[in-house]
Amino acid sequence: MSRIGSLPPLMANPTDPQEVLKRKEKQLEKACKQFEGVFLASLWKEMMASARRLGGEDRKRPFGPMEDTAVEMASEALSEAEGVGLWKVLYDQLQGSLSAEVSAGGKEKRISAGG
Repeated sequence: MSRIGSLPPLMANPTDPQEVLKRKEKQLEKACKQFEGVFLASLWKEMMASARRLGGEDRKRPFGPMEDTAVEMASEALSEAEGVGLWKVLYDQLQGSLSAEVSAGGKEKRISAGG
């Protein structure tokens, strides 16, 4: 018997409702964490802009794009490391509708970015 034959299958039944639910829950968790990262970056950038306006330093920012990239990277890292908890609140609220959709026999739907 070869070693390849003894490996467990990656996914026993891709149409099994439990497997579909697990896959969709992972996708939902990733999307919620990404949303939290984008939200934190937007909030952080707006706070920095407000602080500059209050401090009278609302002038050209030669390193502005680099600062924005650093804020986005820090926000993404923060959200991936459990973040501030916003992703979990979103996940908990959306997970119920996800479970209902899968248990109702809903087929997997792909939502395209274009609409």
